[in-house]
Amino acid sequence: MRVVFLGAGASIAAGYPAGRQVLTAIEQHFHDGVVEENAKVYWQLFDTARRVQGPERLLWLSSNPEVVASYLDLCFEALQASNADIERYTASVIQETQRITDSVQRNEAVNRESAAIESMYESSDRSQFNRAVRARLGLLESIGVFFRNQHWRDQSIAPLGPSYLRDLLSELGQGDVVITTNYDSLAERVLLALGKWSPRDGYGFDIDLTSCEPGSLQLAGRQEQPLHDSLLLPTTVPVLKLHGSVGWRSRSPGLGPRVIGEDNYRRAPRLYIDQHFFRGLPLPLLAFDRLEPAYGAPGRPVIMLPTYMKRTDRHELQTIWLKAGRCFAMADEVLAIGSSLPQADLGLRVLLYALVERLEAGRVKVSLRDPGRAAWDAWRDLLGDKVQWDPSP
Repeated sequence: MRVVFLGAGASIAAGYPAGRQVLTAIEQHFHDGVVEENAKVYWQLFDTARRVQGPERLLWLSSNPEVVASYLDLCFEALQASNADIERYTASVIQETQRITDSVQRNEAVNRESAAIESMYESSDRSQFNRAVRARLGLLESIGVFFRNQHWRDQSIAPLGPSYLRDLLSELGQGDVVITTNYDSLAERVLLALGKWSPRDGYGFDIDLTSCEPGSLQLAGRQEQPLHDSLLLPTTVPVLKLHGSVGWRSRSPGLGPRVIGEDNYRRAPRLYIDQHFFRGLPLPLLAFDRLEPAYGAPGRPVIMLPTYMKRTDRHELQTIWLKAGRCFAMADEVLAIGSSLPQADLGLRVLLYALVERLEAGRVKVSLRDPGRAAWDAWRDLLGDKVQWDPSP
């Protein structure tokens, strides 16, 4: 089995930013690019929040996006913990006031404690955390907007994917796999054009696809048609996206048909692929994910921020990580392209530990293609000196 691992550097030649430049690229996109008016508010949430003074300014304005995202995640977790403390206090107050038999005294206690609880939620100590949580949401949505627009740009300038990536992935066959931490769709675009990948089963989990005529712009009331043959072909080279993807959106497990039972609830689909993703692919007929809600606001982008606190809280992502771990453990050859193994990718580093003993014993070949010697040093620090290095870009 051959595993091709794509880091952020693998997409630079196609016009995507390196990992450390992603925030700068997104800021420039919202400042100079063509962005829908209703999407600009997302970047404003983030940009306004980081215009602060004091020591935390170093965190907000760090050139390392891992620092910024991790700070936002810590604030989010702190606010969640604070909310839980207030909720526990509220529950205890309710129990105490219910024991008061005198109605006047009970009403006085309720009013007094209600004011105290309200002041807890409005405490100035929580203001910076509320600001950071709003900024976190704004950053998440801004990343989604940026990569969606890049996805549409790719469709107009290189619908079949960049030639350098096509030359590489054309060598892969049945049993091989692409694993990536990138949000972009370059690998899928190339493999789709090569007839080796379908969104129906190519992400490591199944998508219930349907097709319709190009004029069917609305999900509600669309006239479905049989899937085109290119989408019915089974995937031979899957793309396992560890950190989520452009086009993936969250879905409440309560939506759609339900089968009663806790296990069924927990295993219900937690994401869908939105129609904008399919419209940005060279498909003969439009494709839709049947799980996409026909009405209401779309779900949040399913992408992991570049943070030390990455979460795999959807079973689709858990499945992807499980399969990626098995692939690394079984691989005969691993080619990593454009990956500097940033410290925030702790989960990825754990997956790669499966290679250490086999690499030392000569049972797997691991090579890195990246012009930066620092990237090679990071891979050797993790896996040992037998990692080969190709410094070509």
